[in-house]
Amino acid sequence: MKAIAGLLALGTVVTVTAYAAEHFRVIQTLATQAGARTVDIDPASHRLYLPTARFGPKPAEPKQRAPMLPGSFSLLVVAPGP
Repeated sequence: MKAIAGLLALGTVVTVTAYAAEHFRVIQTLATQAGARTVDIDPASHRLYLPTARFGPKPAEPKQRAPMLPGSFSLLVVAPGP
């Protein structure tokens, strides 16, 4: 059985599997840090790497992103279970 993981911007990794043609089932929903919306995968270990940080208040300009807080960068590692 093969599975794929996808990110939701609100701080969630959802893992789904295909059990038949065009039929999918959620097998895990994992809470992560909000803002972790980029992912890379190690194909050998199947680990997911999610860079993220804490962010300050949103600027008044709607199209601008909130600034990253200094020293708050972190790398989340999600590893498959046994």
